[in-house]
Amino acid sequence: AVSVIMLLDFVVVSIWGLVPNMTGATLFGYLGTIGVFLILVAYLLTNVGAIWFFFLRRRLWSWQWLIPLLAIVFLGYTLYSNIYPIPAPPYNIFPYVALAWLLLGLLCIIASPSLAQRIGLHLEESEGLQAGSTEVVTDAPAIRQPD
Repeated sequence: AVSVIMLLDFVVVSIWGLVPNMTGATLFGYLGTIGVFLILVAYLLTNVGAIWFFFLRRRLWSWQWLIPLLAIVFLGYTLYSNIYPIPAPPYNIFPYVALAWLLLGLLCIIASPSLAQRIGLHLEESEGLQAGSTEVVTDAPAIRQPD
């Protein structure tokens, strides 16, 4: 996997290096901007997943649901404010590059759902979670069930 990433990095940097007046700092800024869009989406989806997992699947009820909800609001606003008003070129295409990268990942998941399932099971095991468990947690501190 590391070799594939290194090869991909080499190809991308080599192609960008052919662009006239492209410096290393400019390239870093461009790729970093695209990366930030992807990180913002990852954080947003993580908070959506936190709400789903902890409050719907595990049925943990507390005021703490506000934290991921506020994070979703702030992350959504940050994404929106980086897309609108439309930035000057070439920054105006970066959200679409990030979206294409996300769609490529989604396509990989659709093409090989068993791979995505194996990754999910591995993550659950590495976190000490029981795969497919619907157990309700009631003994956690500061957690109470709704009346």
